[in-house]
Amino acid sequence: MASPAQTAAVAAIKVLVLSHDASAARNFSAALGAAVARQASAGPQAWQFADRTETADIGSIDFCLLLPWDEGNTDGQEPELSALQAHRALRQSLLAQQQSFQALRGSQAQQLQQALAALAVRDRALMPAGAQTLGRPGWRLACEKCDDPVCEHILLGQIQAERQARPPSL
Repeated sequence: MASPAQTAAVAAIKVLVLSHDASAARNFSAALGAAVARQASAGPQAWQFADRTETADIGSIDFCLLLPWDEGNTDGQEPELSALQAHRALRQSLLAQQQSFQALRGSQAQQLQQALAALAVRDRALMPAGAQTLGRPGWRLACEKCDDPVCEHILLGQIQAERQARPPSL
């Protein structure tokens, strides 16, 4: 059995939730923390959650989760341009810092499932039922919402290579 000193020496897994909307980041971080506390096999004390609206001084984090900008357009008006610009600035800052991150998409429930699947790299007990990960066959990326030109270039290159490898049809 580990002594209290040995247990304290184990560093917590640091998770950062980023969003252009401070309230959304705070609420999602709290929901994710509660979900991890219910499911984690290592115990909730092994996880440390933070939320931010900027990427300055990120420091050493284990997981960075980027919430989507509010794509909701329920009143028929155009989405708020400043929110989209703030979201793109966060993404560009992460890319410029070469900071790995998981971009979350869909409803809040879907985002929570995606976040848990990402955190399951450290604790398999967090893997949502039926979730697929990068290492499993059938995994698909939601490229239609990705605005990363490097990612798009790689995807198009793969499609071209597949077409060239196919025998010509009559």
